[in-house]
Amino acid sequence: MSDSQARVLAVANEVTAGGRIDSLDSPAIPETLGTALAVRLHEHRPTAIALWNTPDAAVLGHVVARELGAVVLPAQEDLGRLTLGHLLEPGARVAVVDVAWDDQPGLVPLVRTLTGHGYEVVAVGTVLSGTQDTLGGGLPTHTLESQPQDDA
Repeated sequence: MSDSQARVLAVANEVTAGGRIDSLDSPAIPETLGTALAVRLHEHRPTAIALWNTPDAAVLGHVVARELGAVVLPAQEDLGRLTLGHLLEPGARVAVVDVAWDDQPGLVPLVRTLTGHGYEVVAVGTVLSGTQDTLGGGLPTHTLESQPQDDA
């Protein structure tokens, strides 16, 4: 099990409040993490959840979107070109979600793509803390992992 996978499992067990999940294969992982992240993002009233179109982000993001009554807005990168799966109404309130923002292409390109389409990015959500891209401007960021991990 990789360090990242072990950290996801630890966070899932932390937010279950007494429950015990011992395998990443458990469907309780995305349910638990997605529900917990939705609770934190609720105050920002997003109407859409944007995510990189990867398996982990997609499963997590669908749970968050379901809990918030929001639509899912997948994004992908191909040869340096960033595209969105579909369009929303201008001014849509979007929260961006991922398991971790350390992977490429990362948080900043996604936020720039969304704002370039005229959407209002209202919050960022992630499971794992890490060397997240810096956005500035006070964009609210919610991380489920309670203590930053030193990857060195």
